[in-house]
Amino acid sequence: MAEEIWKAIFGFEGGYEVSDLGRVRSIDRAMLYLRRDQYSGKIITVTRQHKGKLLAPSTAPSGHLSVVLGRNNTRQVHSLVLETFIGPCPEGKEALHGNGNPADNRLSNLRWGTRSENLHDAVAHGAKPIGEDAWNAKLKNADIPVIRSMFATHSYAEIARQYGVGEATIRQIANGVTWRGF
Repeated sequence: MAEEIWKAIFGFEGGYEVSDLGRVRSIDRAMLYLRRDQYSGKIITVTRQHKGKLLAPSTAPSGHLSVVLGRNNTRQVHSLVLETFIGPCPEGKEALHGNGNPADNRLSNLRWGTRSENLHDAVAHGAKPIGEDAWNAKLKNADIPVIRSMFATHSYAEIARQYGVGEATIRQIANGVTWRGF
């Protein structure tokens, strides 16, 4: 079995590291603090040793994991892994989880991809229901062939009224934008 590889997180060198297995840790470090001496009133420098530890990630409702790197700096673990091992996020791209599990932040499971690729992955992994299984579906899968057969004899507005949906919904069905696989 390969050994876990740790690398410093850009912008947090000397403070935090991320591994190719998707774990984040703080590292042993000495911190300097300025404080006022309670007896003399003078400002003194105090050094405190901080022991490094694995950070416990928080889980978002979406299932994505995040960690706090210092005050007011919450970061998603998948982004930290990709930025550290692959490089900055290219413009127009986002982090994709190959197996569809947003908590699996192993480098081997992550890649930069487009929003469209991410949505296709979500559908393929069952994370984004389509058709009548979608949370906001007003139409049933069986309605779609019937609606398509009506295009020759009815206007979009008539079909929309009959099914209780907007005319834009019918137009998207006709143009193959939605309900393509039905």
